[in-house]
Amino acid sequence: METLKLYEQFKELKKDIEEKALEQAAYYEKREDTKCRPLVVIKDDAEFEVWKNAIERFKELAKALCEGDPVRFKPNAKIFNPAPLLLDNVYRCEIRESDAISQRKIKKELMVKRMKNLLEAEKFKSHSSGDHSKIALIQEQLEQMENDDDEFYLVRAGGYKDIRLLIHYSEKYEEPEKYNLSYTGAFIRPQKGRENSVLSLPQESRMLNGRTPKLDWAGVKRIEHSIVQRGIVYSYNSYENMKRRATKK
Repeated sequence: METLKLYEQFKELKKDIEEKALEQAAYYEKREDTKCRPLVVIKDDAEFEVWKNAIERFKELAKALCEGDPVRFKPNAKIFNPAPLLLDNVYRCEIRESDAISQRKIKKELMVKRMKNLLEAEKFKSHSSGDHSKIALIQEQLEQMENDDDEFYLVRAGGYKDIRLLIHYSEKYEEPEKYNLSYTGAFIRPQKGRENSVLSLPQESRMLNGRTPKLDWAGVKRIEHSIVQRGIVYSYNSYENMKRRATKK
């Protein structure tokens, strides 16, 4: 019961930090229907103490949960990582944006199951609509999936950003500290007199690398399907073969 109470406290604190950070953010990532990954520039000592206490409490609760119930709560769990980033005495913070690709490995059997469910739903729908045009296509795609030699598929999707913070502590050029801007946010207190000039926003330093989720150009086999899903599905075996070919060159 105590662990459950701590978990509820942690979730409430995490949500409160993220919501308040977005309200005060000097920069955040804009998406079609939302905003995320806030960067807050702290204005004074009192505000610094508020954020410092909240972030310390975040870490304390995460530690208590992992120690109190190590089976259910792991230190490397996504909900705990990364903790909000707090940086003090910052001279300049450069924000760098670049295109990013989301890539994940999934079991083929999950895709096959979804295709079978889709086929049954389409058959049921066709009884009343009289439209049987999609059934043959879904059946063909399902047969191809069942007959290929893959155990896993690879799903790749674009439209994401990689956002990096380059932190400088001096006017003199030194190699900056580098951090990823996470969904839990970053909080920086500038050096005195740098409050209005601490940020170098991405329109001043935008990096575009033209990355694409498509792997057809490399000869990776695409898996045809009719499931509504973000991203392109590829044969994982074909992807691994492509990587092996590339390393031999």
